[in-house]
Amino acid sequence: MSSRSKENVHILFESVFAIYDFWDGPRTGIAEFMNAPHFFECVFDQDKDEWSNSFFLIPLGPEAFAAGMDTWNIFLRWRAAFDAGKTSLDTHPALPEDRTKYEESSRILKGEISSGRGNLIQRLGQFEHVEKPDARGLLASWRVRWSGPPGK
Repeated sequence: MSSRSKENVHILFESVFAIYDFWDGPRTGIAEFMNAPHFFECVFDQDKDEWSNSFFLIPLGPEAFAAGMDTWNIFLRWRAAFDAGKTSLDTHPALPEDRTKYEESSRILKGEISSGRGNLIQRLGQFEHVEKPDARGLLASWRVRWSGPPGK
């Protein structure tokens, strides 16, 4: 196998588990990379003054992945209540009864992201909808195809 083909072996779509930031597409969240959960973070292109299709990927261990999914599910409960008019924006991103769990889970996830920055890799990401998104694009199912590394 040539070195070029080794770089691009990973061409199939993988699951996106959570999207924390969205601006014209997913910017941060949790997705699979080579069948393992990773935190992803979009790289902002300062020269073009816009988001790129390049992402930093940080591997997540089981505890951080579970914490990340907790924060996502808590947010989804908040969003459903907000959309139904049962809570206000000032409670974002967690309902009062979920606030403590959200903060604990968020601390675990952020800790692993911070400590994992030394192990990050950079790849190009192509996200697509698995189903039709809502107006903000968050609540649809997504998948991603990683390729790269960038510039190759």
